[in-house]
Amino acid sequence: MSNGSIYDFTIKALPDIIILDSSILLYAVFPSPTAPQEQRLFKQARFFLQRVNQAFQDRTCNSLAPLQAITECFHKITLTAVAPLVQDKADIFNELKRRPELITKAEVPKKLDEFCNKLRAIGIEVVQPSDIPEDESSIRFEVQMVNYIEDLQLLSADAHILTVADRLGIEYVASLDKDFLRIIKEGFSVYTSPLLPIQPGKR
Repeated sequence: MSNGSIYDFTIKALPDIIILDSSILLYAVFPSPTAPQEQRLFKQARFFLQRVNQAFQDRTCNSLAPLQAITECFHKITLTAVAPLVQDKADIFNELKRRPELITKAEVPKKLDEFCNKLRAIGIEVVQPSDIPEDESSIRFEVQMVNYIEDLQLLSADAHILTVADRLGIEYVASLDKDFLRIIKEGFSVYTSPLLPIQPGKR
């Protein structure tokens, strides 16, 4: 299989079905960052999401988000919402443990609802546990995750997303995470940012 740029979709259609990871999804709600490199990634992700929305309206592509990717987004949105209410920005997680009322004060549920509504408006469907079929080879989901972690040196969240893609028979993955470039050898096609390094000899 291959890897390419998310900008490839200016000249060709999205595949029939594609998995999106959290690095793409977060840009649906986060404002433009100030760092130049992050600004460029932001623009690329927003462009890609516009293409996803157009494909949704044209009914030419199903864009899916695994629950693990949604969980990662929820975590990031929560920390970002609470950050202005705490003094030690490096200790937000522990501060939330000590002061759970910050969840309400920062209107976290409202922000999470807005995020989910935004994904639905774009045309991104969240994969439900009932959508994932049992593997015919009888390999348990968590065992397949461990195999991906071992073979590709992935973090558990990425291994989860990849296992979902495999169980659903989906070849295409879109991410701004360069770690996903390693999944090509497992038969997946990865679309990522042209700002990220591309493996030599791959296209």
